[in-house]
Amino acid sequence: MTWPSDITRTEVDGVPTLLTPSTDGRYIAGLSFRVGHADETLPTAGITHLIEHLALHPVVPHEQSNGMTSYCWTHFMIAGDETEVATRLSAAAAALTRLPLHRLEHEKRVLLTEAASRPGDPLSIYRYGAVGFGLVAYPELGLHRVTPDEVAEWAGRAFTRQNAVLWVAGDRIPTGLRLDLPDGHPRPFPRAASLLPRTPAWIPGRGPIRLHAVVPRATEANLFTQVLGSTLFAELRERSGLSYHAGADYVPRDAHHALIVAQADYLPERHEAAVGAFIDALAALEWGNAGELRLEDQRRMMRRGLEIPDLTARRLPQLAADFLTGQPVYSTEDLLDQLDAVTPDTIRRMAASVRANALVQSPLDLDWAGLEQAPEWAPEPVTGWRHAAFDDSGLTIVRTPHAVALEWPHGRQAVVRFDATAAVKSYPDGALGVIGLDGTHVPLEPTLFDLPASVIAGLERQFAPATIVHMPPRDPGDIPRPAAPAEPAKRKRGFWRR
Repeated sequence: MTWPSDITRTEVDGVPTLLTPSTDGRYIAGLSFRVGHADETLPTAGITHLIEHLALHPVVPHEQSNGMTSYCWTHFMIAGDETEVATRLSAAAAALTRLPLHRLEHEKRVLLTEAASRPGDPLSIYRYGAVGFGLVAYPELGLHRVTPDEVAEWAGRAFTRQNAVLWVAGDRIPTGLRLDLPDGHPRPFPRAASLLPRTPAWIPGRGPIRLHAVVPRATEANLFTQVLGSTLFAELRERSGLSYHAGADYVPRDAHHALIVAQADYLPERHEAAVGAFIDALAALEWGNAGELRLEDQRRMMRRGLEIPDLTARRLPQLAADFLTGQPVYSTEDLLDQLDAVTPDTIRRMAASVRANALVQSPLDLDWAGLEQAPEWAPEPVTGWRHAAFDDSGLTIVRTPHAVALEWPHGRQAVVRFDATAAVKSYPDGALGVIGLDGTHVPLEPTLFDLPASVIAGLERQFAPATIVHMPPRDPGDIPRPAAPAEPAKRKRGFWRR
């Protein structure tokens, strides 16, 4: 490993700094912090994203200012001439210690609007539950409850000089740049414990076929992802016409691991053929020559991306993130060597690793493909007071002094213990949505079950106050109603579970 020769390491106001020359004469600079969605809890989810927006308020509107919050990182980026970058980045850093909290409710509304178009990710919930890396699958519930004091306290703990790296693409450190950040401590990465007893596994679900696998962060994994995406596109769209969108993405998760996320859409009447083609495409990479046929094309495309003139400047946010946490920082030459070292056997080995670790969402059972259905039920049912559904679905709410459960007619249950609760959504219409640390969801809906208001109020008092999220009123059409007797409810497995 060789450190990139076009990067100078220095320091500004106690913050480690990476400097690389600019190719077009302008400046691009940013601050990267080791804090993200996975560091939060479900009742505070969105607090980091909220701070990102608040801190950028003094420097916007500005078309060349931006921020991004991911699993484990938050980045602030400013582009412009030397004076603009120095002024705006200094203002963003200062705002982190003196947040414009008068704009709190305004920015909450902005983020809630943004979240309305964000798709969910049930695979992350099944793998991680409602903590850590599973939180990216949930709405940002904290936007409904975090207070100004909580926001300021989180900013003071997470956005510190010991938890930051400054990066600059330009001729020099911009004159006048000041980083007014508090002192603190480096943050460890969140724990990434999988809840799945074994893999490969599958979950039932409508919508696109999706695959989720955890792999080591490496060039070979990135290149394999491109080969996988190309194979899915060729087989499901170009050859069979079963999909419109078919492909795969490589997503860095933390210092050591990345996610490979593959998916393919389909018409409902062709779901069987689409699922079969998706599984066959994966198998062809492991057992056939599909990877060998596409490896060189994808290698050439990645090589072109590594040979652009301003590559180091484009890589600065990720290089800063790796440098901050003591991870290897590879030069372009290192990456090209790693790319050239990938062989057809590497692709087959990666395919086997992805299959072994895979979690797949499918409209069909995948036992035939060697995947086991992920657990949806509590291993040990609970007994207690019972509250039947008003319709003839056979569903029942079971409550005990220590837990609450949703029970199906076959006796299986989804159970949330009071001492293992991630969050409780409390609605003005009297309903509670109870979410366990493992992602289990129990809906306490007085319109669906024989649950008097006094019973629900008593249950709400059993949960820790920090887990309660008071939700806004629901639209009347969003409040569930019992199915009519002539039209019994048809619920697919997994609907209530997650």
